[in-house]
Amino acid sequence: MTVYETAAVHARELGVLAASGRMSDLDADSLAAAEDLMAGASAVLATAGRLDLIGGAS
Repeated sequence: MTVYETAAVHARELGVLAASGRMSDLDADSLAAAEDLMAGASAVLATAGRLDLIGGAS
């Protein structure tokens, strides 16, 4: 699994937790970190013209 995919799974799981209203401050920090990892990986892939690797247009 790639960094992007791992972060996306983690972000989805934490999103469910947030929707339930049971998110702690640590969980919120973890969600922000996962989103940052996704954004960073997306930027690198965009620069390389390979957004197709994560389901985006290249």
